[in-house]
Amino acid sequence: MEYNLNLYDMITIIRNSWKRILAVALVCAVLACAAGAVKAMGIGQASSGGATEEQSGVDVYDLWVSSKAEESEGLTDQVMQAYDTALNAPLMQIDPYNCVYRQLVFTLEDAYVIRKDTFESWVSEKFTDQTTGERKYILDVRGNVGEVVITIWDSEGYDVDAAAEEVQAYVVQKAKENNISIIAMNNTREQGLSQIMFEKQDVIRNNILRLQNEKGYFDGSTVIGRSANSEPAGMSKRDLIKLAILGFAGGLVLGVLLALYRVVRRGILLSAAQVRDFFGLTEIGVYEPGNGEQGKTLSAVVSALAEKCESILVFDDHDPEIISALAQTLNDSSDKEFKCGKGLSEEATGVEGLLYADGSIIPVALGKSTFKDVQRYIRWAQQFKKETVGFIVIEG
Repeated sequence: MEYNLNLYDMITIIRNSWKRILAVALVCAVLACAAGAVKAMGIGQASSGGATEEQSGVDVYDLWVSSKAEESEGLTDQVMQAYDTALNAPLMQIDPYNCVYRQLVFTLEDAYVIRKDTFESWVSEKFTDQTTGERKYILDVRGNVGEVVITIWDSEGYDVDAAAEEVQAYVVQKAKENNISIIAMNNTREQGLSQIMFEKQDVIRNNILRLQNEKGYFDGSTVIGRSANSEPAGMSKRDLIKLAILGFAGGLVLGVLLALYRVVRRGILLSAAQVRDFFGLTEIGVYEPGNGEQGKTLSAVVSALAEKCESILVFDDHDPEIISALAQTLNDSSDKEFKCGKGLSEEATGVEGLLYADGSIIPVALGKSTFKDVQRYIRWAQQFKKETVGFIVIEG
């Protein structure tokens, strides 16, 4: 059955579900802040990983720490030297946001084995100066099961394309010697953002920051320096507030959509117009428990609509107490007999009461009753060949 909602119905849903919508919005705001904080911590940890991959600049701080016991003047000289070495390392001269690099992707036959360490050892053996620890090319080796990726960046002193060809040829040779089958190779030239390069430089920037702090200590300065390109690992309060606002706004939208979906999925009736339009039933009126004047009006309307009906059943599936009060109110103001489940004998309860009635009235509690409820009442009346006089909207 087609289900249509007008603007008034939507406003009614939001008004009735505002607590649920607000709870969803608050949960989304908290989750947004938590996700942002976790992401920031992840970036900070990633930027500190791989510190042993570039001897020039990355390990300079650890080398300096090993000489802590030396004289103050000597320590200051070593800090300055390590600082200059890290700052001027070839790795730091590459723009990670717009750089040229080659990616060599090797797909291996042993798809369930990680060969990253094996390929790394080959590259270190061939392209690393064992005396100085410096590599011939600026490159990175990464891998997962069944695949190894070697990235070579363009830098002064060598041609990146020729370097890639040399590395590829050597890796293929070593793989053949070690009976490792390479079933596919891909050698591509890339330009633009390199996340791997950014991570490598961030490691060096963190080391530079620590060296600056040590330098400031030996110089008698309390100022802590920081590279202009380095980013804090955590999130500021301002960023958290922005995330909370965005999460709350998104949660409001999600909460409204969930409330609408809940009503549509269950087919909840929100207005008398829906009952009139979909079922073609006559609206008898509105009943508010305890309102005697309404009872008189409803009795008069029922008398006009059902002249031939002497006995009328009021279905009471939802709230027998209220329906019982409605039936009593109608009886007090009419010469017809109104019954409900509670007013029948033990042998004739619920829908069986239609056997002893000439017609029926369907109560509709807006926001609670559903299309299926009304359909069920109509079907029962049709099965017993009883007249459906109309429906009464139950308030409260």
